[in-house]
Amino acid sequence: MRFQNQRQRKRTGNASLHNLCVGVLLTSSICACSHQAVDMTAPTSASANQWFRPIPAFDGKPLDQSHWKVVPKTEQSAAEPMLQTASWVRLTDAQAQQLTETGGSAVGKTTPYLLRAIGSPVGTSGFGIEVGINGDVLVYGGALSHHAVPIERRAIVAWLSKPPHEVYVSFGVAE
Repeated sequence: MRFQNQRQRKRTGNASLHNLCVGVLLTSSICACSHQAVDMTAPTSASANQWFRPIPAFDGKPLDQSHWKVVPKTEQSAAEPMLQTASWVRLTDAQAQQLTETGGSAVGKTTPYLLRAIGSPVGTSGFGIEVGINGDVLVYGGALSHHAVPIERRAIVAWLSKPPHEVYVSFGVAE
């Protein structure tokens, strides 16, 4: 039975493990929207590249995936205008629920914040979030590909214990 469960876990995959792997790859070799790894001819790439914010030396801890949710594409058009002039926005519980299309993910004494993110519509893309001691937040997106991938603006709702000090947004492609 144990062997069977391990095989099933391998087949179905583990979303948090996938995000962790993508995060490790990105942390060790971030391409940071390099034009070699990103298809800048895609219609969504130019506007997504405007949200890119380079990472200074960063020593954050991963935010557990139960503390954040990617805004579904059906709600992206409502989220994106909120992030037009700021990299993060404090949300009410009702707004967070609407944007995530769920009952929310409040954990302890946390507040929902809408964060900028850069993702890719390719099937092997994922996200991760790290939070530094000073409140800086790193939102990274990534994809696995042997070819240049298009990028797009995305939004993430994260439940944090304090408002972000700064939000850094990055994207990388690993082969």
